[in-house]
This record gives sequence, structure tokens and C-alpha cells, in this order.
Amino acid sequence: ALTKAVMGAGTFLQEYWWLLLIGVLLLTFSIKFLLSNNAARRGLDRSLLKWPVIGELIGKVEMARFSRSLGTLLHNGVPLLGALQIVKNTMSNRVMVSGVEDVANSLKQGESLTKTLLSKGIFPPYALHMLRVGEETGQMEHLLNEVADIYDVEVKNAVQQMLALMEP
Repeated sequence: ALTKAVMGAGTFLQEYWWLLLIGVLLLTFSIKFLLSNNAARRGLDRSLLKWPVIGELIGKVEMARFSRSLGTLLHNGVPLLGALQIVKNTMSNRVMVSGVEDVANSLKQGESLTKTLLSKGIFPPYALHMLRVGEETGQMEHLLNEVADIYDVEVKNAVQQMLALMEP
């Protein structure tokens, strides 16, 4: 059956290569449109976060970026609101960037950092509980870097597991 499938695919490519070329061009233009249109990119980012394995990995990568950047900026004396404005530029997922922007606006109104992040429901809960402890104890810089270290290891392990599944 596998040999027949390979032979059939070869015959299809010989006779209908032009369909494959058109499909690749349409896919390329569709992806280019998605990445250039803010509303479409935001919808794509939102749907990616809901995917079982990929969404969790994206959340961990973004949380590691957020934590490492914010921890470093706070350690170097940058005020929290200014640090959040810088940190959002290090993140690539538009939905999570929007969450960070909302946090900055909530902080201006006296809200808690972790309370606002928790209400968004897009950041990993474990990291936010660690941030809450850091916020309450005044050791947020230290715990942000610790969260970043934890998520860096988790991302590395998740990528290794996915690569192991793809091996024959």
C-alpha cells in the first residue's frame, strides 16, 4: 500500500505539478497577508494559543521572554511601567502583547500586576502564582528570573520531546 501511495504521488506530481505550484503560491500569499494584517495576525495568535501542544509551547516561550526581560529591566532600576512598555516589544504573540498593554493600563489605576495577568487567562498559571509571591514579598526581580529559568528548561524539554516524536 505504501509503494502504491508513493507511485501515485509521483504520477500526480508529473501530471499536475502546476496545481502544486499554484497551491504553494496561494499558501505563501495567504501567510504573508496573515502576518501583515493586525486583525488576522491577532486571530491567528489567539487560535495558536488554544492548540494542545503548540499553544502550551508558545505560552511557555512568551512567558520566559516576558519574565527574563522584565526581571532584567527591574534589576537594572527601570520603573515597572516603563519596563512593561519595553517588554511588550520582546514578545511576538499579539494576544499576549495586548495582555501586557492591559496590565500597564491597570497598573496606572492601582491594580495588581499578577491580578490583571491572571484575569487575562492567557499566561501560564504557575508563573503568575510565582509572580504573585514575588510581588507580595518584594522579590519580584529574583522570582521573574527564576520563572524564566524554569520555562527555558521546560521549552527545551518540550522541543526535544517533539523532535523525538518525529524521528522514525
